[in-house]
Amino acid sequence: MALPTNNLPQYSRYITAHDSNGLSIFSPAYDPSAPKRLYPNNSAFHLDYTTSSTPVSFTSNADLKAYDSDVARCESLAPYFTAPNGSAIRHADTPPGGVSPMHRTLTLDYGIVLEGEIDLMLDSGEVRNLKRGDTIIQRGTMHAWRNRSETEWARMLFIILPIEEGWEMNGQVMKEEFRAPPVKNERGDANPPSNTDAKPTFSPGSADATTQATSGA
Repeated sequence: MALPTNNLPQYSRYITAHDSNGLSIFSPAYDPSAPKRLYPNNSAFHLDYTTSSTPVSFTSNADLKAYDSDVARCESLAPYFTAPNGSAIRHADTPPGGVSPMHRTLTLDYGIVLEGEIDLMLDSGEVRNLKRGDTIIQRGTMHAWRNRSETEWARMLFIILPIEEGWEMNGQVMKEEFRAPPVKNERGDANPPSNTDAKPTFSPGSADATTQATSGA
């Protein structure tokens, strides 16, 4: 399945390494085009790099081997893939009209809009329209993404970090959560479902999650 023609520029991802003399080089083992997974709704996720531990180990290229392992299973990764003990950096391309489910991941996400515009919707009903260069720090909050444009794609860069286990809020241990996609109002806009009327309908990696998801954090 090829990504439909859109106005997003191609980008390159370079990984540095060392040669046998200890000199810095650009690793010839990695293509500048990062591994990409496409979904039925035409959204795309680029897995630029992952790590499996903190601090990261460079001994015997342990970090590269861990990334290679994630790349090998890229086609089976859920749209909301996270590295429980490490980090991930990803590009997420959202097509015109794309809307994600309302969801929470147990991560700290740094998100930067690179191309286009995208709405960040919270379950409180608050919405912010993010433009190129805008940054979001997502602290384990319920949220959904919406590209309200009818013609322009949106691209975001995400750096995803794990958080400590057992995080509690109001006496409740927080868990990953995925709800039904936001519904459309009479104007055709997608609105975030409220806490009371939204019910979880699928989990990460399920067929529905793969079909519905349009953004990566």
